[in-house]
Amino acid sequence: MNGNDCAYVDLSFKGGGGSSYPYSWTQGLIPTQASNTLTNVYGLTFSGIVDAGQYSQIFDNFGNWKKYDFNQSLWLTPVKDAFSTLLAFESHGGAIDLDFNDNMYLIETRGGGVVQMNATSSPSASLTANQFITTATIKVLDTMPSASCGLQAGDSKVDYFISPDGGKEWVHVTEWDLVRDTSEIGTKIKDWTPGSTPTTYREATVSFISLAVIGNRLVWKGELMTADKTCSPKISSVKLSYNASGPRSFAHTTPVPLSNVIYDANFKWDGGWIEKKFRGHVYSTRLYDPVISNMGISYASNWDAGAEMGGTASNRPTLDPRSRKIMAPDMLFFNAVDEVVTLSSGTINGVDRTFKGKLANPNTVAGSIEITGVDSAGRRETFTDSGVRTLDGSLVGTGSVNRGTGDFTVTFTRAPGSGTKIKATYKYYTFNSKTPILFNNATVNRDLLGLDDTAWWTNTGLQYKYDFNGDFKFDGSDGAWLINWVQGFRVPQTTIKEWFLGAVDHSTPAVVGAPGLQGWYYGSDIADDERESFDQFRCEQRKRRTQLYMGSRSGMLHSIYAGEFRPYFVDETLLTAPFSCDFSNKTNLHKFRGDFAIADDTGAINPKGPVYTPPGTTHVIDINRGYYEWPDAAGPNYGDGTETFSLIPPNLVSRLKNEQLKIEDKAYMDAAPVAAHVRFADGTWHNVVIVAQGNGGDHVMAVDVTDVNNPVVLWDYADPDLFRSRSAPSVGSVGRVVAGGNSQWVVMFVSGMNADPHSYPKVYMLEVETGVTLYQLKLDTDAEALGATPSGQPALLDSDGNGYADRWFIGTDKGVVFKGIMPDNPLASTGTNFGICTFFKTDIGVKTKERLAIYASPSVTSTNTVSASGELEYKINVFFGTSSSPYHSDDPGDTYYFYTIRDTDDKTRCTYGDELWKLALPAGHQVYSAAFATAGRVYFGTSTATSEDPCAPTSATSNGDTGSIFVYDVEPDASGNANQVAEIATGNTAGSLVVDDKHLYFRTADGRVIARGGKTFQNETKQGGFSEAVIISWMEVLR
Repeated sequence: MNGNDCAYVDLSFKGGGGSSYPYSWTQGLIPTQASNTLTNVYGLTFSGIVDAGQYSQIFDNFGNWKKYDFNQSLWLTPVKDAFSTLLAFESHGGAIDLDFNDNMYLIETRGGGVVQMNATSSPSASLTANQFITTATIKVLDTMPSASCGLQAGDSKVDYFISPDGGKEWVHVTEWDLVRDTSEIGTKIKDWTPGSTPTTYREATVSFISLAVIGNRLVWKGELMTADKTCSPKISSVKLSYNASGPRSFAHTTPVPLSNVIYDANFKWDGGWIEKKFRGHVYSTRLYDPVISNMGISYASNWDAGAEMGGTASNRPTLDPRSRKIMAPDMLFFNAVDEVVTLSSGTINGVDRTFKGKLANPNTVAGSIEITGVDSAGRRETFTDSGVRTLDGSLVGTGSVNRGTGDFTVTFTRAPGSGTKIKATYKYYTFNSKTPILFNNATVNRDLLGLDDTAWWTNTGLQYKYDFNGDFKFDGSDGAWLINWVQGFRVPQTTIKEWFLGAVDHSTPAVVGAPGLQGWYYGSDIADDERESFDQFRCEQRKRRTQLYMGSRSGMLHSIYAGEFRPYFVDETLLTAPFSCDFSNKTNLHKFRGDFAIADDTGAINPKGPVYTPPGTTHVIDINRGYYEWPDAAGPNYGDGTETFSLIPPNLVSRLKNEQLKIEDKAYMDAAPVAAHVRFADGTWHNVVIVAQGNGGDHVMAVDVTDVNNPVVLWDYADPDLFRSRSAPSVGSVGRVVAGGNSQWVVMFVSGMNADPHSYPKVYMLEVETGVTLYQLKLDTDAEALGATPSGQPALLDSDGNGYADRWFIGTDKGVVFKGIMPDNPLASTGTNFGICTFFKTDIGVKTKERLAIYASPSVTSTNTVSASGELEYKINVFFGTSSSPYHSDDPGDTYYFYTIRDTDDKTRCTYGDELWKLALPAGHQVYSAAFATAGRVYFGTSTATSEDPCAPTSATSNGDTGSIFVYDVEPDASGNANQVAEIATGNTAGSLVVDDKHLYFRTADGRVIARGGKTFQNETKQGGFSEAVIISWMEVLR
């Protein structure tokens, strides 16, 4: 060894013939400059003798040295640094200058290894080609190295993955449903972080249905990582179980009735398809003949949007995918390189390992973030974004990021050295215009798609990550290939996909048609000019096309032509010719309304009452619940289910490629849109659709769809707390409120799945037009809500009918129900105080010793009365049921309850509610979905399945019983007990119940939509057919 403490290679050769080369020598391996760099910059010291292996010499017939055969590379790893490796190459083909330092590479790797189940050992090996795994549960027992190794918590870990297709596509298990110490029967740990307990038992359920990953060979793998290779994690046991299904339909949406049509979305699987993907379907079905509305249900299929959209297996196999109107936001892209980040927590002092900070620019592109720190020895760790909110360290560090705002948290494996900087490199975007661009080869570039020239060497040469067309290079043709693939080609420009529409899972369609009257319109505090302004909007939009809006696992918001629904008949002959919506002429306004205060006035709306005579016929059709316009005597126009446009949200465009690459962080739209007619600051009215992404992302997007053919992206809001709502996902409620002393239209929604046991859930309130955050309301009035996930959407209510919402309610999976109040006086100069209180807590389960969880949105009704003195007596009724988690099959055996809680507070008070009545459900029954309350009764469905997976086993305590629909009076009986009206044996129900036009609609576990009720439809409503916006659980019919 020499003074540089470098490794030496001792090579000895047996000479022969006339060779003039030395027979043996000793020389330094690492040059002085490289050695100094390794020592001084990276803190690495190499020493010792390297065994060069066996070398043979070959001489020609004249005794001259002809050739030496020897390895031309060396792999060196320091014992005390499991992350660093030196790779040294010798470029000479003979023994001349045999120093192995012609090319040297310092490689930082994770210490550890990988263990993986062989597909032949899969527990699902008996499944047939037509079957697939719906959900799988993994149970692991492992041990992290103890402190005796000199490691801290988190210095070693095991990442677990499961795959349903033998390892072609892996799902990273990042969230555990149950953690216990020491063993499967150990003490339950609520506040667990990796490494905090040496030995842990953990279990988690993964829904492959919700991830749209299909396969029938279940395998697992574990990636073991450690900061010291002498102290490795130990996996003691891994157990897998699964549910599987054959060809069938799946549905988690709620049916949407509108007049004599019902809309229904689901997805299907058939093992015989070439493309192993779920196919999305959106059906329009006629419920009854509009000419004969008193003869009961008479189903007739109108269309299936999935088939109409296109594909070789659909009704439109000749549709050229390039003719589809797919759109994407108009964005500009920029690069930030080695940006010194601003820290809000943690000090770079050589000790702190965890830091919080913020990138200088928001709206980062998925997969582009690199955050790097260097320890005191100059050793680096780089964090990259690998998921919607996940940062993975290049060693064993962990972190999270908000791609929308740039906020991040990182925990380094080794503390960054004092005086160093944490730097970030990433790509970000800004909006160039609110008008989307067409998604085609002429307008979309590789920045928008998130493509670059990332490559690596293989035994066949340089391999580019995004070489989609397989020509062994990366250029514009690869972007064109991906664009064509997204449009609908399986092999671009030659072979069309079998089906275009991806799975429609939790995205209940929102229906937007010609506007009718809304509940706020009748509010006692609504100004006359606002009513008149809305009437003018109704007049101008009276012939608006009816459109469905829903998201899919294609990563898009789809707009589908759904006919010509009219909330009332407008006689075009009864206003000044030509028909005028100029309501500055008050006569036009009064004639449109049918205001009989003016002499000899005949209203243009329903002049002969709520009836309609179609052109070319003598029919007199009842239209109390609206109708579909007849273009001629042939019948109503129910639309054709064709795609008007599809819009890709800004954060999903760069993730479209991940579906093709079969990697995680795919582009999904798995939440139900909400729609509203809202007034902007300039006084104009607009139709707005707001949609979240469920388990597809952490963004909420608002789109102005007033022009049905040309959407406008109003805003896009991001927060990782919105990701993967554990309730059926929703964007929330839209309402008229007073905020900051001003009358405003707002959207309210809740945070998604809470992965942080130390944080409280949130309710967000954003201004609809601009997306400006008015309030982030933390639900922190009860410590039991720490780590809680809210249930569905807030139930927003105008409790006194003044036209402005004044209170809301939301449940959580911790069994805590919250109430919020807000000022509602539009004339007040103040009005900024928003109150939050704990409204109710559920019972504690006998088996789990925890409060019974709530996983569905609460339903709310008002049955206010007036006292003898003329004072309003508030009687707000809040309904919700309880259950175990619908997202993994567990059967704790507790008794679950359905609750009716009354709020008697006036608008200024926020206190605990009064239990009006509660109902112990039959053994094994649980409530996974929202109730529906109307006309003094409440309807709710139960299930005895142990999760929302239609293939999940039935609860052992149910004794083979299946779910039912229960109907109860809102008011208790004379003894104060729940008063049952009916129990309907339906089997397990999926999705929420809907009551419309005196009929009950529900979905069975096998995906069918069932209607129950009398023979008569088009029952009378108030205001002679003026329809209201009806919020039905996780969707909204807007008319």
